[in-house]
Amino acid sequence: MADNDAVDVTVLYIDGCPGWRTAEARVREALAVTCPERGTVESVRVRTEEDAVRLRFPGSPTIRVGDRDLFPTASTAYAIACRRYPTPDGFAPSPTVDQLVEALS
Repeated sequence: MADNDAVDVTVLYIDGCPGWRTAEARVREALAVTCPERGTVESVRVRTEEDAVRLRFPGSPTIRVGDRDLFPTASTAYAIACRRYPTPDGFAPSPTVDQLVEALS
């Protein structure tokens, strides 16, 4: 990515999953490191199973830049569900700031 490219991140989520607000806050922290003043974060609620399939949504939260899932899964099962991320401290409802910085770099 060029130094002056904007990074637009989308956090897709469902109500009831604990990790999406943490993920959104951590994405903002990671953007402050990787591209201060050029990154945006949009949160999009996934409401139905049809939305999950249409959006290729593997679970909440899903973090994307454009159509690219920053933490892709091998599964093509799309559903209204919570997602877990492998972190240095075990599985968690959102990736760490360091993981996000690495994925955004």
